[in-house]
Amino acid sequence: MNKGSVGLVIAGVVTVAGLIWINSYMYKSDVVVEIPRDMSPDVPASTTPATKTPSQPTRPTTKPIPGNNGDAVACTMEAKMCPDGSYVGRQGPQCEFSPCPAAPSAENQGDISLSVGQVGIFSTLNIKINSLIQDSRCPIGVACIQAGSVSANVTLSDGIRTETVTLESNQSARVFGNYRINLSHASPDAQSSRQLAPGDYTFVFHIVRS
Repeated sequence: MNKGSVGLVIAGVVTVAGLIWINSYMYKSDVVVEIPRDMSPDVPASTTPATKTPSQPTRPTTKPIPGNNGDAVACTMEAKMCPDGSYVGRQGPQCEFSPCPAAPSAENQGDISLSVGQVGIFSTLNIKINSLIQDSRCPIGVACIQAGSVSANVTLSDGIRTETVTLESNQSARVFGNYRINLSHASPDAQSSRQLAPGDYTFVFHIVRS
């Protein structure tokens, strides 16, 4: 074997040894090459749907009526009778009575006293007492749980309309057209000693014109 052939053999051996060494080094190396998921045909893409963050519920914008401890206030169901015969209740954070309607002038209010069968006139309003309905008032000198009331059947007319109604004492005023009619009281007082006849009664009506 000539020198040229020996040199080629030696060169081939060195080349093969070098390739073997390089291949061995690459398999033992700690270097990790991350292949993108979308570029790797062997790894399927994740099918898990994205988790949605639940939206926060809308908070109410209405504020409660402030009380002693910040809670809503529930007022007692009380009523106050106003001078015109109407009633007002409690309201607001302090549960105060609502203001009564402005007091009418003297010419727009007045009282009429009538007995059964009589007719009274106030401006354009006519009131006729038709009959006594009932008298549950507590008699004088008797201890009663309730004060009771008296009621009468009356006919109202103002030249435009006519209406027959029952008016009762201790009740709110009856609205009729431009008028508010309230049966204030009746006399004489109820008595335990005898039964009053319908003709014994005198009914007093308070009238307000708006």
